Amino acid sequence: MKKKAISMLLAAAMVFSLAACGAKSDSDTKETKKETTADAKDESSDKEITVVATGSFYPISYTDDDGNLTGFEVEALKEVCKRADIAINWELSDDYTTMFGGVDSGLYDTIVGQVSVTDERKETYQFTDVYAENSIRMCVRADDPAESIDGLREERYVLSLEQYFRTSLTNIIQNTQQMNRLNV
Repeated sequence: MKKKAISMLLAAAMVFSLAACGAKSDSDTKETKKETTADAKDESSDKEITVVATGSFYPISYTDDDGNLTGFEVEALKEVCKRADIAINWELSDDYTTMFGGVDSGLYDTIVGQVSVTDERKETYQFTDVYAENSIRMCVRADDPAESIDGLREERYVLSLEQYFRTSLTNIIQNTQQMNRLNV
């Protein structure tokens, strides 16, 4: 029941489509930091959720110049919880493995940080409808000889946003190699 309520809250949050503004933070912590705030109308509310957020993913969830957690998903969830009279206890982490582990253990109720929906995750977690698309792109210097993903096979590259992209890139490279062997 609690999962369904949280899913409904998150879905409603996206309907409000609140925009957040502020400057990108230089925060790059890998450990979880606790920031407890009462973001509900009534601080004495007996309803509360614990949310873990990245705190460094501009413009989705980041810490502004004054040290305040803000961003599109943060502000949307704050507004929904304010209207539902639910207090939010915020936790910060830049490690999605830790975040999902916290949800699995019951430490956190949900994650704020543009979580990617995968078939594997659908087996364990409930998601809102997709409200934003993030097309994955790669780039190289203009003078780099790589003209395709296959050209990156022997190169060094940087990956972010956790295992999802690592798995996606590995699958793309493997599929490209298989297609090349088949002359497709």
